[in-house]
Amino acid sequence: MSETPAALAAVQAIAAALAAGDLATVAAEIAAIKSATDTLAAMKLSTDKITKPRYVLDAWSSAASMLPTLAFSTVASDKDFPSVIVPASYLPTGATILAVYPMLKFGSRIDSSGALNYVNAASKSIRVKLSTGAWGTDDMIAMTLVNGCWRTQASLEGPGDVKIGTVDVSGKVTSDNVTVNFRTVNTIRADSIVVLAASLTLQDVETGLRYVYTV
Repeated sequence: MSETPAALAAVQAIAAALAAGDLATVAAEIAAIKSATDTLAAMKLSTDKITKPRYVLDAWSSAASMLPTLAFSTVASDKDFPSVIVPASYLPTGATILAVYPMLKFGSRIDSSGALNYVNAASKSIRVKLSTGAWGTDDMIAMTLVNGCWRTQASLEGPGDVKIGTVDVSGKVTSDNVTVNFRTVNTIRADSIVVLAASLTLQDVETGLRYVYTV
């Protein structure tokens, strides 16, 4: 068995004090040892509470799956956005997923109705699910659009945008090596996107997932 010099010295001091009948020194040495071990225990507890660094890694739909146009009208209907294919080993070995956030990107938006146009109802959403699941059963809301957003002047083109959602979808997306579908769903869910006038078209539409993780 090996001991540190300080521990060995303390044991030797206690032995010498016992041999001499010096109980006061024995008590003092034992108290010093207890104080040192308490300090070490507190230091370990403190280091145990250190938060691991958090990392972010984005996965986007492929260039080949980008939608050149995605048009919305006054009539609610199912609309598919590009899917995100996350390859195996996309995350580093040993990664623990803390959260996954949906992302939406489009290059521009165009009104073709001849009137001011925008999303024309509250609580209209974009949902996600794994490709192995079913809409209406295995999906969840990823983004809810604000009534009046994507505001575009009559017959004009507005700028694009990148939206990073605040809804954590890691309850569905629990790993890499998955394909994640994006859709605004009228069938079953009845919360698909509608606009004020036909039509409002997004151009160069892509979707993504932002993984937040530790290793």
